Amino acid sequence: MEHAMLIRHDESTQELEQRQLKTLQKLRMDLIRLQHQTELENQIEYNNRRERELHRKHVLELRQQPKNLKTKQYKALRHHQMEVTPKAEHKTVLKALKDEQTRKLAILAEQYEQSINEMMASQAIEEELGSLQKERTDRIKHLLDRQEREIDSFDMESMRQGFGNLGTLDFPKDDYR
Repeated sequence: MEHAMLIRHDESTQELEQRQLKTLQKLRMDLIRLQHQTELENQIEYNNRRERELHRKHVLELRQQPKNLKTKQYKALRHHQMEVTPKAEHKTVLKALKDEQTRKLAILAEQYEQSINEMMASQAIEEELGSLQKERTDRIKHLLDRQEREIDSFDMESMRQGFGNLGTLDFPKDDYR
């Protein structure tokens, strides 16, 4: 009788050790998955940030193009004016052209800068809102999935430990009272 109890005790101890080992292995795998997911999210965030930086750089380069085009047009106009005016009036014509060019470039630059800033601001606000909304949704989904897994794991472990049947057990009324 005592020998059978020892064997049963030994078997239950081994079973408990195996369950604990499986639980440990599952926790390790969950941790590895979580770590990989975090690394992936960080990489995606870095890629998005880098893409926005490259886009800004490209917009800054595009800002320079109208200035270069205007300079070429101005030089062509100046060359044409010098050919059709007498030498004595060259200084007056050059000064008038220079003043006109400066005035037009200032107006153009101001308008262009304002439209670029408006476009960048609206695009950045939209991108940031979209990004924040997606990040929020992903995090909520991740947390809900994690909560569900942990609850399931807890319930399974509780059942294995015998806590699920506590309500049906009859405790002796005399003991420990």
